[in-house]
Amino acid sequence: MSTSVGSDIFAFLAILLIGLLVLLLLRHFLPLRSTPAYVLVPIFLALFLPVSIILLLPIDLASSLRSDDEATRGNGFEGTSVKALVMA
Repeated sequence: MSTSVGSDIFAFLAILLIGLLVLLLLRHFLPLRSTPAYVLVPIFLALFLPVSIILLLPIDLASSLRSDDEATRGNGFEGTSVKALVMA
């Protein structure tokens, strides 16, 4: 049974980095203190969520393909290589 500690740490660090980069981007284009929260929060989420999905979804698919346990292995991707999933 393999553990996913390495990929969990990478995912956590990636989410923190993406959040920090989005905040820096917002800070560059908007004054954060004078912009109301009802404007700032949706813009943050509109940038943060798509970028995190683009980065973390291929990692999740690759880690589910690498599993040795038949119960946890992804069912629809047996014939697809990990390189093809990451490039998609």
